[in-house]
Amino acid sequence: MLDDGQIKLLNRLDQQVQSCERCELFKSGRAKPYWSPASKFGIIAEAPGSGEVSQNTPLCGTTGIKFWEVMKEFKLHKVEFFIVNSVNCRPVEGNKNGKPTTDEMSACSEWMRKYIRIIKPSKLLVMGKYALSSINQLLNEELFSIDNIVRDSGTQKFIEDYHGVPLSIVSSVHPSWALVYNPVDGLEKLKESIRIFISDEDRAVSQRGSELY
Repeated sequence: MLDDGQIKLLNRLDQQVQSCERCELFKSGRAKPYWSPASKFGIIAEAPGSGEVSQNTPLCGTTGIKFWEVMKEFKLHKVEFFIVNSVNCRPVEGNKNGKPTTDEMSACSEWMRKYIRIIKPSKLLVMGKYALSSINQLLNEELFSIDNIVRDSGTQKFIEDYHGVPLSIVSSVHPSWALVYNPVDGLEKLKESIRIFISDEDRAVSQRGSELY
């Protein structure tokens, strides 16, 4: 569980995100990062869509609902996670969801770093090309290849000391690709990444990290 000091910092951080105008994306609306007092793991996703903007929270639309149904199969629940997108505001191309640029992701990188530093998750599930690009940028290291997301989905990397705790990071296909556009092979790739995320080895890393809280 997060302590009172962490919760106070996160509430303050939420307020700062809500008023951020570092790039032009804020004009299209935002979905501030999600967290709960029980957050101990993290998800890095890509960008909010219209439904997420209207509810001001990530992974809450049709794809998000399907994703959490899959996670429940593995006894994982949203309340255990914090969720932050590579950009907190919605990229738009015409009337459709757009793709975040490198500069836009860079503008949001500090918010991602602050949420991770405060919550200190033992594990991160990083979903999709732009999320992987963001985590590479955050860590200033080409930790994950973004050339073939499908092939490399399920890649696991370990950071020995990220602000005081060991951190396990697992790459994944984006749930919209897995659950909407390719619901057979894509779903299996998503589940493969989740299995790795909850592997015995990763749980051991999580346990070692809990000793440092």
